[in-house]
Amino acid sequence: MAYLCADGSVRQGYRLEDARPLRTLGRIQYAWDRTTDDEQVREYVTSAGFLVRDGQMVAANVAATLHFERVLGTEQIEEFAEACETRAEEITSEAAAQCSPARLRAHAADAVEFVNNAARGAAEHRYWDWDRAQTPIGRNGRFVQSLPDGFHIELRDALKAEFDWASHADATVLANITPKQVRAVVRFQRGDQKQPTTPDDVSDEMSEAVRPAGGDDQTSSDAEQWLCEPDITFDDVAAMHEVKDRLQQTVLNPLRDPDLFEEYGLGTINGILLHGPPGTGKTYVSRALAGELGRPFLRITPANVTSKFVGKSADNVAKVFEVARKHQPSIVFIDELDALGTDRSATHNTQSERQMQNQLLMELAELEADDVVVIGATNKLDELDEALTRTGRFDEWIAVPLPNAESRLSMLLHHLQERPTDIDEGDLGEFATLTDGFSASDIESIANEAARRAIEETYDTGTRQPIAARHLRSAIEATDSYSDRTGEKPENQNNTNSDTDSDEFDRHPQMSL
Repeated sequence: MAYLCADGSVRQGYRLEDARPLRTLGRIQYAWDRTTDDEQVREYVTSAGFLVRDGQMVAANVAATLHFERVLGTEQIEEFAEACETRAEEITSEAAAQCSPARLRAHAADAVEFVNNAARGAAEHRYWDWDRAQTPIGRNGRFVQSLPDGFHIELRDALKAEFDWASHADATVLANITPKQVRAVVRFQRGDQKQPTTPDDVSDEMSEAVRPAGGDDQTSSDAEQWLCEPDITFDDVAAMHEVKDRLQQTVLNPLRDPDLFEEYGLGTINGILLHGPPGTGKTYVSRALAGELGRPFLRITPANVTSKFVGKSADNVAKVFEVARKHQPSIVFIDELDALGTDRSATHNTQSERQMQNQLLMELAELEADDVVVIGATNKLDELDEALTRTGRFDEWIAVPLPNAESRLSMLLHHLQERPTDIDEGDLGEFATLTDGFSASDIESIANEAARRAIEETYDTGTRQPIAARHLRSAIEATDSYSDRTGEKPENQNNTNSDTDSDEFDRHPQMSL
């Protein structure tokens, strides 16, 4: 991967294995090779489509997927714009009713692509003259307000040439457009409830969508605090190959190539259910999936949704999905789904719980038209309400079992790879056997406890002690999982073992699973 940088050079990125990253860009950590060849610079810009200034990404991937979109040439942009303008004129209530969701999503993406490329073209043009260059695009793809008038004019003129509504919009407002906001406007235009058919209608909606930062639209519900940008991908998840392959086939590929799947009569999946024992990595692999897609990750648990007040829990659920739609494309992860979606016929359910469950079912049923993927995780599949398991809610079920011997060893090595160790290869088989029945979180706890024991020896002896087989062996024997299997009392009851995905996620977000 290549990036154009502020000094005019291109830095070729490659993933680091045994060295510390020199730059961190979003979820990707790279070191850099430089080139000063001008033609190579231009080639990299047009192929990679990213501009970087002082380690900051200044031209964002408008498709918000793992793949980096190519920078379009002038002719391609004109073709895009003409297609978008024609499509925008054609979209009425009747036309929208005849379009498939995939076609409508493609149109929205085209409009976003056009606006972003208009800005990107201006950005590229300015980058060739460094004495007068200013960064035209700020953090998170927002055009910064402190731009020279020339950039406002360039952007405004580019938009006016293709869209009627641009002539009605203020240049300062246009300078604050983000790809997500443009997409929201296009989605509004094609919505079922209202179809603005005049430039004024569209202009008003555009102005509403792109109010400057700090306006009323910045006020959000408490659910905003549960939103995060994922910083891991499948590469950070040790083992779990079958789970990752299944997610690749059923979620990633359809979202990355919707036209191909639509051609074969297959659509995208909005709901995935991960089920398996506690601590197997359901939360972590879900977060990695969000990282693969480049989507915001909204994680909710019973603790931050349920309330003792009647109606409040249902309101919290509604707010979660409101935030998810606001930030779409996005991923909602519902941890301990069995606690939120328990069987509604159970006699112990309160009125508030039933209202919350009905709200959840309603939100899931309405997701088909939104670019939101919901992942539910449960340790108690048999306790889920029957309505949650029907077609249209969680259409893809994926089992996340306890890791086998090979996976346990892979996880252990993953957690030890950046720590000082002195372990013979011959001892590895023993550890795979000793950890039979352990979960992913158990394996991480072992690595952490072994590290603590090595540190204790370092203090006792006065010399630095690497993590050795004896530390791992004693750490394993001190776990509850080991005592449950062998009947032996743990060596130390105050171990660091965790029994839920939720605790592991909060306590140590860099776990391997």
